[in-house]
Amino acid sequence: ARLRAAERRVPPEPVWARMGKQQANMSRDAFAREVESALSRDLCLMIEHHTTGRETDGFWTLWRTPLKAPTAEVSDVLDAAEACARHYPTHFIRAAAFDNAKGGAQTIALTYHVPTDTVEPNQ
Repeated sequence: ARLRAAERRVPPEPVWARMGKQQANMSRDAFAREVESALSRDLCLMIEHHTTGRETDGFWTLWRTPLKAPTAEVSDVLDAAEACARHYPTHFIRAAAFDNAKGGAQTIALTYHVPTDTVEPNQ
């Protein structure tokens, strides 16, 4: 019998499982370069947090109001990500970039923080 699409679908892996914890936890400099690039393209950045690292998990919680050039600078985004990671040390923290010119479509998701006590899949 043929399986329906929903039955064939495999749940997505968490970001950290696909990338490895070291790559998922970007260095501050690498994160800053990506943020600078996003701001230079006039993207709107939002710092978000969630208890799991799955990209498709429902809604990630917004940490603060969105940050957008020219009022936001790289240091503002870095400070917001750091503050969120300090407040939620057991959550995954990311910066999601949205392009308002394309109807608010998400264009980038940069993982900033992966909890140190994250359990690897199948353990």
